[in-house]
Amino acid sequence: MQFNWDDVRIFLEIERTGRLSRAAKRLGVSHTTIARRIRQMEARFGCHLFEPTDDGLILTAAGSQVLQKATEMENAAVDISDRLARLEGKNKGRVRVGGARRLRQCRPLPYSAGTHQGKPRHRDRIRTDTTGRQDPR
Repeated sequence: MQFNWDDVRIFLEIERTGRLSRAAKRLGVSHTTIARRIRQMEARFGCHLFEPTDDGLILTAAGSQVLQKATEMENAAVDISDRLARLEGKNKGRVRVGGARRLRQCRPLPYSAGTHQGKPRHRDRIRTDTTGRQDPR
Protein backbone atom coordinates (compact mmCIF):
# COMPACT_ATOMS: atom_id res chain seq x y z
CA MET A 1 0.00 0.00 0.00
CA GLN A 2 1.25 3.43 -0.90
CA PHE A 3 1.20 6.49 1.34
CA ASN A 4 2.00 9.57 -0.71
CA TRP A 5 3.25 12.98 0.39
CA ASP A 6 -0.09 14.72 -0.20
CA ASP A 7 -1.71 12.19 2.15
CA VAL A 8 0.91 12.99 4.77
CA ARG A 9 0.29 16.74 4.46
CA ILE A 10 -3.47 16.24 4.78
CA PHE A 11 -3.08 13.90 7.74
CA LEU A 12 -0.77 16.33 9.56
CA GLU A 13 -2.99 19.37 8.95
CA ILE A 14 -6.07 17.55 10.24
CA GLU A 15 -4.11 16.46 13.30
CA ARG A 16 -2.86 20.00 13.92
CA THR A 17 -6.14 21.82 13.38
CA GLY A 18 -8.63 19.20 14.55
CA ARG A 19 -11.06 20.20 11.81
CA LEU A 20 -11.42 19.30 8.16
CA SER A 21 -12.42 22.85 7.22
CA ARG A 22 -9.37 24.41 8.92
CA ALA A 23 -7.04 21.85 7.36
CA ALA A 24 -8.58 22.55 3.95
CA LYS A 25 -8.12 26.29 4.36
CA ARG A 26 -4.47 25.94 5.40
CA LEU A 27 -3.77 23.63 2.45
CA GLY A 28 -5.69 25.75 -0.02
CA VAL A 29 -8.18 23.06 -1.04
CA SER A 30 -11.86 22.45 -0.42
CA HIS A 31 -13.36 20.84 2.66
CA THR A 32 -14.82 18.09 0.47
CA THR A 33 -11.39 17.29 -0.98
CA ILE A 34 -9.95 16.82 2.51
CA ALA A 35 -12.91 14.66 3.58
CA ARG A 36 -12.65 12.52 0.45
CA ARG A 37 -8.89 12.08 0.77
CA ILE A 38 -9.04 11.07 4.43
CA ARG A 39 -11.84 8.57 3.66
CA GLN A 40 -9.74 7.11 0.84
CA MET A 41 -6.71 6.81 3.13
CA GLU A 42 -8.74 5.10 5.83
CA ALA A 43 -10.31 2.72 3.29
CA ARG A 44 -6.92 1.93 1.75
CA PHE A 45 -5.39 1.08 5.14
CA GLY A 46 -8.50 -0.53 6.62
CA CYS A 47 -8.57 1.58 9.79
CA HIS A 48 -9.78 4.92 11.07
CA LEU A 49 -7.10 7.53 11.66
CA PHE A 50 -9.34 10.13 13.33
CA GLU A 51 -12.25 10.01 15.71
CA PRO A 52 -14.86 12.78 15.79
CA THR A 53 -15.50 14.51 19.12
CA ASP A 54 -17.43 17.61 20.17
CA ASP A 55 -14.16 19.55 20.02
CA GLY A 56 -13.10 18.27 16.60
CA LEU A 57 -11.16 15.33 15.29
CA ILE A 58 -8.64 13.47 17.43
CA LEU A 59 -6.25 10.70 16.52
CA THR A 60 -7.24 7.09 16.97
CA ALA A 61 -4.67 4.54 18.12
CA ALA A 62 -3.83 3.87 14.47
CA GLY A 63 -3.53 7.60 13.79
CA SER A 64 -1.16 7.96 16.72
CA GLN A 65 1.05 5.28 15.18
CA VAL A 66 1.19 7.23 11.92
CA LEU A 67 1.89 10.63 13.51
CA GLN A 68 5.56 10.16 14.37
CA LYS A 69 6.55 8.86 10.94
CA ALA A 70 4.42 11.47 9.16
CA THR A 71 6.18 14.20 11.14
CA GLU A 72 9.55 12.69 10.25
CA MET A 73 8.55 12.70 6.56
CA GLU A 74 7.55 16.36 6.79
CA ASN A 75 10.81 17.29 8.50
CA ALA A 76 12.78 15.41 5.82
CA ALA A 77 10.90 17.23 3.04
CA VAL A 78 11.60 20.62 4.64
CA ASP A 79 15.25 19.68 5.08
CA ILE A 80 15.56 18.67 1.42
CA SER A 81 13.95 21.91 0.32
CA ASP A 82 16.24 23.99 2.54
CA ARG A 83 19.36 22.19 1.35
CA LEU A 84 18.46 22.66 -2.31
CA ALA A 85 17.65 26.34 -1.75
CA ARG A 86 21.08 26.85 -0.15
CA LEU A 87 22.81 25.14 -3.07
CA GLU A 88 21.02 27.39 -5.52
CA GLY A 89 21.65 30.50 -3.42
CA LYS A 90 17.93 31.10 -3.15
CA ASN A 91 17.86 31.01 0.62
CA LYS A 92 17.85 34.74 1.24
CA GLY A 93 15.85 37.14 3.27
CA ARG A 94 15.76 39.42 6.23
CA VAL A 95 15.95 38.21 9.80
CA ARG A 96 14.42 40.51 12.38
CA VAL A 97 14.94 40.09 16.08
CA GLY A 98 13.08 42.41 18.39
CA GLY A 99 13.70 42.92 22.05
CA ALA A 100 14.16 45.27 24.96
CA ARG A 101 16.60 48.17 25.11
CA ARG A 102 19.05 45.98 26.99
CA LEU A 103 19.57 44.11 23.75
CA ARG A 104 21.97 46.91 22.76
CA GLN A 105 24.35 45.71 25.40
CA CYS A 106 24.64 42.17 24.09
CA ARG A 107 24.39 40.77 20.61
CA PRO A 108 22.46 37.47 20.45
CA LEU A 109 25.58 35.50 19.50
CA PRO A 110 24.14 31.99 19.80
CA TYR A 111 21.53 32.93 17.21
CA SER A 112 23.80 34.90 14.91
CA ALA A 113 26.87 32.72 15.09
CA GLY A 114 25.71 29.82 12.94
CA THR A 115 22.72 31.28 11.24
CA HIS A 116 24.33 33.28 8.46
CA GLN A 117 27.51 31.32 7.76
CA GLY A 118 27.88 30.96 4.03
CA LYS A 119 24.79 33.09 3.41
CA PRO A 120 26.05 36.49 2.26
CA ARG A 121 22.57 37.55 1.16
CA HIS A 122 21.37 37.75 4.75
CA ARG A 123 21.61 40.97 6.74
CA ASP A 124 21.34 41.39 10.48
CA ARG A 125 19.51 44.37 11.90
CA ILE A 126 18.88 44.59 15.56
CA ARG A 127 16.08 46.93 16.56
CA THR A 128 16.42 48.04 20.14
CA ASP A 129 13.64 50.53 20.57
CA THR A 130 10.17 51.25 19.33
CA THR A 131 11.04 54.45 17.47
CA GLY A 132 12.30 52.61 14.40
CA ARG A 133 15.97 53.45 14.97
CA GLN A 134 18.28 50.58 14.26
CA ASP A 135 21.49 49.63 15.96
CA PRO A 136 24.20 49.49 13.23
CA ARG A 137 25.95 46.53 14.82
